Amino acid sequence: MSENQPHPLSRHAEIAERIIGGIVAASSPAVSPDGSSIAFVVGTVDMVTNKGRAQLWLAAADGGTPPRPLTNGEKNDSQATWSPDGHSLAFVSARSEKKGEATLHILPMNGPGELRTVASMKDGIGDVAFSPRRYLDRVYQPDPARAVRSRRRELAGASQDRTILQPAQR
Repeated sequence: MSENQPHPLSRHAEIAERIIGGIVAASSPAVSPDGSSIAFVVGTVDMVTNKGRAQLWLAAADGGTPPRPLTNGEKNDSQATWSPDGHSLAFVSARSEKKGEATLHILPMNGPGELRTVASMKDGIGDVAFSPRRYLDRVYQPDPARAVRSRRRELAGASQDRTILQPAQR
């Protein structure tokens, strides 16, 4: 068998391919500010690499055009968040060259432009939000030790302890 040909699957792998390989899950819809588009995550399982994949897709809210992929999903893209004017879409990915580091990106949606990486965090990124002026207003970095302190403060009535990045220019 040559190096370029796929290896035959074992009986168990064939069963897994039939059951798991066909699963496609759509999740995390984000409606554009004008209501015309919906960005969402499509999750699949790549049986060859034995890994889950998550890619961003875009659909017209009226169904007038077929949904299309925005990213290739190789780096598990998620958390699509529209800017208030709908000209940009922020999302979280694992595109960093450092293992386990999450990255935050901004994709122009109203014309040509390049994907921009605006942040990189070791322990992940969560709860991305824009301010009304199109700045990235909240980007929280989960931290287990902070989570414990935050929960204690929360129980005591104080606000949560979070790392906040602001402002990020477009």
